[in-house]
Formats: sequence, structure tokens, C-alpha cells
Amino acid sequence: MQTSPPGLPPVEQSDPSLAGGKAIAPPASPASHKLIAFPVGSLRLAVAMNSISRVINRPKVYSSGLNAVGITTVGNRELTIVDLHQQLFGTAQAYSPERPGYLVLTPAPSGELMGIPTAETPLLLEVDSSQIRELPESYRQADTLWVASHIVRINSGEDGALQSLFLLDMAAVMARLMNQDRGGRG
Repeated sequence: MQTSPPGLPPVEQSDPSLAGGKAIAPPASPASHKLIAFPVGSLRLAVAMNSISRVINRPKVYSSGLNAVGITTVGNRELTIVDLHQQLFGTAQAYSPERPGYLVLTPAPSGELMGIPTAETPLLLEVDSSQIRELPESYRQADTLWVASHIVRINSGEDGALQSLFLLDMAAVMARLMNQDRGGRG
């Protein structure tokens, strides 16, 4: 059974072959969804707009460099920063004073506000529900993309080439971080 992307209403399962030969009636949901998309390494990740607190210029982040978490101050709050580049590719994303990057602020499943750094300006996209597909669990368990729950295929640029965006699953990200903190495999 298809699950909803984090922060989005259920999406339509339109392929009858996936439903035992019967089309599944679409739930009452919007025809399109707004996403914030941003690059992390060679991947383009996305988060549902209604799951974003805000996007800010990246302040100084303090970290030991031994794992994929850091801390920063935003206003009068300390925020945990999750460096997905380091977590996925084994190296921290390089930033310079001239191009400090951005933080995408989103709540973790616990309600705690988290920051995800990105070197480039995040983009606001509106995608049709039919463009959102659930990633198979077997694939998620075996690949770097365990951080994503769904894939979004969009036309990009003037050439109309398809581009893949991966919707973040913050519950999976936080579970992996907690497992690493306890000495688990990352």
C-alpha cells in the first residue's frame, strides 16, 4: 500500500497493475503540492513546503567533525544541524565566507526544529500529485537513499529532461543519527 510523503496528503496510486488489477480511487487531496528542493552532493532532495519552518542564510555551525551533526544559534534558540552531505557521502560540504549557503529549518518527528545545510539556494516547486511515487522499501534499505521516502519526477529546463527529486523522510534521518550515537552502523 502506498504511503503519503512526509508533510503531504496521500498521493494517488494510478497504476492498476500495482493494485491487483484494480485502480485505486484517489483520495480527496490537492492536485499539486509545494516542495522546497535543494541539492546535497549529487542528489536533489525536497521537503514538503508545509513541513518547512523557514529557510535562512547559514550561520556558523559548530561540530566536532566526527559525525553528521552540529549546532548553531538562530535567534535565542540552539538548533541541531544535520549535515546530510556528510551522512550520505562521508565528507562535510565545503562552505566559504563568500558563499556560506543556507539552512532549511524543519521539525524533526520529535517536534525539535532541525537545520539541513545546503550550498545552493533552495527552490520552491509546485508538482502534480501524479509525479510523486513511493520508493520501494527494499531499495531504501540497500541504497544511500534511505533518507528518502518518495521520488518526484519533474521536467527540468528548456530541454524537458526528467529530473529526480527525493522527498526526505526526517524520521529515518533521525533514527539513523540516534543509531550512530549509540554505536550503531551508519
